[in-house]
Amino acid sequence: QMKKLQRLQIASCSFVYGRYCNIRDIAHLKWLPIKERRELHLLQITYKALHYKTWPLNCRLSLHQPSRQLRNSNEIRINPTNINGSFQDNASKLFNNLPSFIKSETNYTSFTHNTKKHLLEKFT
Repeated sequence: QMKKLQRLQIASCSFVYGRYCNIRDIAHLKWLPIKERRELHLLQITYKALHYKTWPLNCRLSLHQPSRQLRNSNEIRINPTNINGSFQDNASKLFNNLPSFIKSETNYTSFTHNTKKHLLEKFT
C-alpha cells in the first residue's frame, strides 16, 4: 500500500515539475516521502500523548526513569516494549532517536516544524 502511495506522490511531483521526478525532488518541494510522513504523524501523536493531560489514560506512554543520575537523565526517553508493532514500541523507536532539542520542545507547532525539518534533512 505504501509503495502505491509513494508512486502517486512521485507522479504528483512529476506533474508539478513537468518532468520525471524522484525522492529528492519531492524533498525539494518540502514534501515528506510517505514513510517519513507516516513517521511525522506518529511523532505528533507521541508528543500529544506525552504532553496533553486530556489524552486517554490507556494510550499514555511510560517514560524511562534511570535508576541513578546520568548526564542525559534530564532528557525525555520513552520505555520500549517487548510487543513489536505496538504504539509504545514504534513511538519509542522514533522519539528516542530524535535530537534532544526537538524532544525537549514545549510548543507543539515548534515540535512539528523542527521534526519535519529533521526528517527532510535525510534527503537534502
